[in-house]
Amino acid sequence: MAEIKYKVGKGRGLNGQSIEVVRNVYKFMKEEGKNGGVIIPIQKARERAAVATGVSQRTISTINMKLQTLRLSEEENKCFKSPKKTRNKIKPITGIDSFDAGVVRRLVYAFYITEKRLPTAKLLHNSLKEKLDFTGSEQSVRRILKDLGFSWKRAENNRRILIEKSEIRDKRITYLQALKKYRSEGRPIIYMDETYVCSDHISSKIWSDGSCNILHTPISKGDRLIIVHAGGEQGFVPNALAIWKAGIKSGDYHANMNTANYVKWVTSQLVPNLQPHTVLVIDNAKYHNTQLDKAPTSNSRKDEMIKWLTERNIWFESSMLKPQLYKIILQHKPLYVKYVLDSILEEEGHSVLRLPPYHPDLNPIEMIWADVKNFIASHNTTFKISDVQKVCEDKFSSITQEHWKAKCEHVKKAEKEYIAKEPAIDEITESFIIRLDSESDSEESGDESDGLSGIEEL
Repeated sequence: MAEIKYKVGKGRGLNGQSIEVVRNVYKFMKEEGKNGGVIIPIQKARERAAVATGVSQRTISTINMKLQTLRLSEEENKCFKSPKKTRNKIKPITGIDSFDAGVVRRLVYAFYITEKRLPTAKLLHNSLKEKLDFTGSEQSVRRILKDLGFSWKRAENNRRILIEKSEIRDKRITYLQALKKYRSEGRPIIYMDETYVCSDHISSKIWSDGSCNILHTPISKGDRLIIVHAGGEQGFVPNALAIWKAGIKSGDYHANMNTANYVKWVTSQLVPNLQPHTVLVIDNAKYHNTQLDKAPTSNSRKDEMIKWLTERNIWFESSMLKPQLYKIILQHKPLYVKYVLDSILEEEGHSVLRLPPYHPDLNPIEMIWADVKNFIASHNTTFKISDVQKVCEDKFSSITQEHWKAKCEHVKKAEKEYIAKEPAIDEITESFIIRLDSESDSEESGDESDGLSGIEEL
């Protein structure tokens, strides 16, 4: 009789259940040895396996059926995986809207400038709880800080300090200087933005004594409205409001907005109603920044690269290879960036000014969205998209020039705070010697492994 050889698994870690099964099998065999023979007839394989392992016969049958389905045999020595457990991941809580994000930014520098202390996640967390009723954790604070363009860097004394990225500061300074210039020229400043609202939008809490049935929000978010508008100290731009039902249900309303829709709104509803020489302030959404005659990429054909350089009278040698041509393109590309939106407005005598990244607090229309949000939440009783649109339109018609002016004044105060603190920020950064190779360092034992768009859901 030929000897049967069994494969033995090596190097495998056993979990608690596997160890228990091994112990049960050992006890079963030990009992059989004491009795001098088999306890259960060998022909009853399923029953023997159940008793030996300590599981039910039904479980043995289920395992065998699965093995047959997978076409695996016992001799193949496969490594079986435990059933995957589904665990509900707790969603990180930030408890902060896009406008209050500006408060966080200014709070960071308040620690440096006013309190003369290094802001840590713990200190900021405590301040946010006090000032904004923040409900998130310290890790949420770290996530917000990274979204706002801050990073933890190691200083010469081995302390980690919170520093705003230089390119963000540069864009903020450039923006504020340009805005100051336009205002001194007496040019109208108009802010525009897009947002969305779902048909199930309602306040999360209402007053009730429990004696009557209250509104039950639908399980699904239902239909969605895309809203586009613009305004400034003179109130809303006349006839610029656009509201339409979204055609795609997704977590981001940008999926329902594109360059074609945006350009159509700009040319048909915005530009015809602007005052002469208006400055339009926009955020950095992708469809606001579609380029005209976009420069070739590294994957472009060589003849396209040559054509782009030739049309701009940029020197290159005919013998150059693609990587060499592309290097020249990269050097000159910033000088020739031209946007579709800028071209449309410039033809009509207007200008475009882009907000610095992560600064929704410098756009007063963000506060207008918040007012519209609260109004819809308190008046939405049917969850029908047509009724939500009617409520939305009613609110927009009630927002006065004085209301807009108050929002703009609020933003001007934030602008003045930034301008006043810039010299002090220079002193702060000068007082530390930063090692550039410490970009990825995290604060204390925290990990900064976790952008605000300026557009928030209504």
